[in-house]
Formats: sequence, structure tokens, C-alpha cells
Amino acid sequence: MALPRDQRIGRPVSKAIRACDVGKLDRIIKTGELEIDVKNFLVLVAGEPLELGLRQFLLLAALASRPGSTWSRKKLAAVLWDDEDAHAARTVDVNVQRLREALARRSSHRYVHTVKRVGYRLVPPGHEDAAAKVHPRAPGPEGQSQEGS
Repeated sequence: MALPRDQRIGRPVSKAIRACDVGKLDRIIKTGELEIDVKNFLVLVAGEPLELGLRQFLLLAALASRPGSTWSRKKLAAVLWDDEDAHAARTVDVNVQRLREALARRSSHRYVHTVKRVGYRLVPPGHEDAAAKVHPRAPGPEGQSQEGS
């Protein structure tokens, strides 16, 4: 079976996956109730399939390849679009929001956390306290958290 091609950048998706440092194409990444089958472009949440667009799948695979590690917006943009400009970095934000919405439909756990002014990290269930110690939420105006999407 041939891997799908990313029409926007005109390269095989397998190259984008390798660039994400996800590893071998036959790798299955498991964290909490989340299971990502990189070879078959399949995501399961609590055993149920989750439909994701190509960009959201690649973002999730990249973040899950190093749980707890922070990925800058520029790094994600460079990996997924071969582009580090501010416009591409903001496009990462939009795709992260779509990924969060899809995950929220299947799980109550918030997997993707914002690292303010830097980027994103995937936080497995049970590791929220460790993530908060590394980068606590800063109170915003009127005592609201400023952690963004």
C-alpha cells in the first residue's frame, strides 16, 4: 500500500514522519489511553478510532514521539511545512486547536498543553503535576489563566 502524499508540499508523508523524529514507520506510540499507529495512520483513544486530518495526525505523532518534551511552533512548522516563518507558526496553532477538539470528543484528559510563548507538549495522564512545575500557568487579567490554545 502506498503512503498518502501531502499535496501542499508535494512529498511523501513518510518523509514528514521521519522529519518529525517519530521513528520507524511501523512504530506504534502508546501514552495513556492514546495509541498511534504511524504505519497505518490510525489513532485510537480508549480503543475507539479517532478521525484526524493529515496535519493533525502528524502533529500528534510528533508530540507523542517525545511525551513531556516541548516542541516550538517554529520547529513544528519547519517539520510539517518546511517553513519557519511566523505565518506557518500561527498555522500550527490552528491545527493544534483542531487536534485538541478531536481529542476532547473521545477523552476527558487534556493531552496537548501550551507552553506560553514557546510551543506545545504532549502530557500523558498522570503527569500533569510535573508539566505544571516545569511551566506553571501564569494568572492573566482578572485572575484568569493565560494558557492559550
